[in-house]
Amino acid sequence: MNANNHYFATEPPAAHLRLSFAATPDLTELDEGARRLAAVLRDHDRQRR
Repeated sequence: MNANNHYFATEPPAAHLRLSFAATPDLTELDEGARRLAAVLRDHDRQRR
């Protein structure tokens, strides 16, 4: 993860997360990463309530 603004000409429109997966040789790693990210987001959403 990177906390810079290299991808925006101005301030980002909202909080964002940019993920890179170009160097992943195995698609099962992408599946596992998506599952882990989803679990973190669900947990974060529950904590905000």
